[in-house]
Amino acid sequence: MFFSAFGLKLFTRPKNGDIYSRNNPNGSCTFFFKNNYFEKLKNKMITSSSNGKFAESNAEDDWERIRFKVVNAIDVDVNDQLPEEDYYEIMRKYWGE
Repeated sequence: MFFSAFGLKLFTRPKNGDIYSRNNPNGSCTFFFKNNYFEKLKNKMITSSSNGKFAESNAEDDWERIRFKVVNAIDVDVNDQLPEEDYYEIMRKYWGE
């Protein structure tokens, strides 16, 4: 869902190093955010939810679940062990950057 949202510029697109991702054995993934980017994304998600933007989507429940996870995310220090995959580097080719 983030891929679509970033593609449509619903949220500020990450820059190099803002988001790292790790694939999990169950097929899901875990995102790791730079603190300043995370705060921007979190605030935009809260505002979008409050302003009814998620309700305009046919995926409102999904967006609300993601918003809940983002708002309740825990802060971890992974500076020495960042996942290898920089989300921006993987996805920017699809955004025309």
